[in-house]
Amino acid sequence: MRRYLIAAVAALLLLASCSTPLGAEAPPNDGAGGAGFAADAGSGDPSGDGDETDGQDGSGAQGGEAGGSEADGQDGDAGSYGAQGGGTDGDGDWNNGEEAAPLDREAHYIESLIDSMTIEEQVSQMFVLRLRAEHKGPSGALDDFVRKAGAGGYVLFSDNITTVEGTKALSEAVKESSAIAPFVCIDEEGGTVSRLRTAGLPGYVAQPTARRTGATGDPKNAFQAGVAIGAALSSIGVNVNFAPVADVLTNTRNTVIGSRSFGADPALVADMAAEFQAGIKSHGILTAPKHFPGHGNTTEDSHVGSAVSASGLDHLSATEYVPFARLIAQGADFIMAGHIIVTEAEPDGLPATLSKYFLTEVLRGELGFSGVIITDAMDMGAITRGFSPAEAAVLAAQAGADMILMPEDFLSAADGIVKAANAGTIPRDRVRESLTRIFRAKIGAGLIMIE
Repeated sequence: MRRYLIAAVAALLLLASCSTPLGAEAPPNDGAGGAGFAADAGSGDPSGDGDETDGQDGSGAQGGEAGGSEADGQDGDAGSYGAQGGGTDGDGDWNNGEEAAPLDREAHYIESLIDSMTIEEQVSQMFVLRLRAEHKGPSGALDDFVRKAGAGGYVLFSDNITTVEGTKALSEAVKESSAIAPFVCIDEEGGTVSRLRTAGLPGYVAQPTARRTGATGDPKNAFQAGVAIGAALSSIGVNVNFAPVADVLTNTRNTVIGSRSFGADPALVADMAAEFQAGIKSHGILTAPKHFPGHGNTTEDSHVGSAVSASGLDHLSATEYVPFARLIAQGADFIMAGHIIVTEAEPDGLPATLSKYFLTEVLRGELGFSGVIITDAMDMGAITRGFSPAEAAVLAAQAGADMILMPEDFLSAADGIVKAANAGTIPRDRVRESLTRIFRAKIGAGLIMIE
């Protein structure tokens, strides 16, 4: 019901705005008087699955990608959100009397929706939280958790997965309890990082590791694996898959990526990952390639502590960026940033997740990605050992991240961004930019409908 109320408010604002030129800037919403974060909304669950590294379904405090990435990839999608055409003349002025083009209406609807929200509500949409282990289906506890959090997305782990029908009911319950339709996410790479396999989802046929698929040399096999995974995810109500893994495995001592990579040749990895992504997207699932700028030339595990890449910037550009560039060109919806340290770019040891150089200058600028940038799980050792939840969230937002995945403490992290926005440390327009990308992705996926 809350979802429809917010949609109605946005629609009314959209209608009211028609008395002024489309594209006129709406007054900012300062969030004054807005409700603060609920006391226990979406705080990190330290008893989570953890990354399923090399076939082990983790159960420690370290979450990992998207709630403890199962030590095997995530795929991203670079939606093309280009200049808004239609409804303007050559000088960019709005043509009176002409109906706005669909993209113009979408942009205006998003502006109205953002204006209808408090700053606390806006910031909550920038987070993706892990569902608790006890959340296995519709319940009062689930409804309370989701309503209080108001997050932009939630992650399923193997302990949330039961049957196809039961998990679909869980996903639908999450959506029904949300004021704005959320992303329902998962780490499903196939091979060792497979929530569906670990949970024993009835009827699901486990897919091979990326390494085995890459070794066939035939991208069609990657496409078929992606189709099988996409079909399974669609059947349980998931709409975002943190996959494929786009890392090029150039370090033979690398075990955290290992069999999760398609190989050591950037061209092969690009071909395989692109087909795997296409297969997933064939069932309407959004993708989030990972772990930018590349986790394949490290020896350390970022789930445990700092992971330093042995690559310099020239090597990154010639090797690690190649698969990401291909996936972006073919429509990745998200890109997941990894907690990778590249000392040539960040001599002080700042992870790429918190680096403006990597997220804004390289990913947005050089590679032209215009979709949603999401961090790897922020409850991983690479972050928690050096930063508080609030510090990490603020740095990620300042660097250019749109969504913060699984902070160690959601309330603290969200409050940090709210305070930074109110103080001007993070410009309000920076928050609006992220929400615009998030809502465009949701509209494109049919999660938000423009009335």
